[in-house]
Amino acid sequence: MSEMNKALAVAMGNEVMEAVNAIAAKYGYSAKRGSGKYDSVSYKMNNIQFYQSGNTGSKYSASDEDKMKRDFDYNKNIHGLGDVNVGDEYTGRDGVRMKVVGWKARNRKYPVLVQKVVGGGLYKVAPSGLKQQMFGV
Repeated sequence: MSEMNKALAVAMGNEVMEAVNAIAAKYGYSAKRGSGKYDSVSYKMNNIQFYQSGNTGSKYSASDEDKMKRDFDYNKNIHGLGDVNVGDEYTGRDGVRMKVVGWKARNRKYPVLVQKVVGGGLYKVAPSGLKQQMFGV
């Protein structure tokens, strides 16, 4: 038996996800995984999530998403984002396609939520940062 290392953890994680994706597809769902940790003797995968195919697999409930959209619509004019709507896409500085997801009012400094179009990573940004990325202002 070999010692756990990054290459072995990645290989095991990929193999587990192949099996999980096959099971998810059987029921018409997709799957994604969260982070993982390894040390010299073990590997732990966190948060395997099943979601309806075609959906983004958001970690928020439908009512939370509705609230974030309403909050974005309410706050966008205050912060100079009048023409921006939830669902609008733009290309970030690094050339990655991003989509506006909503407004998380509890985060005062970075309340705007954006998501990678491919891969689905969720990010928090300041309204001024979104404005700069979308309009170059």
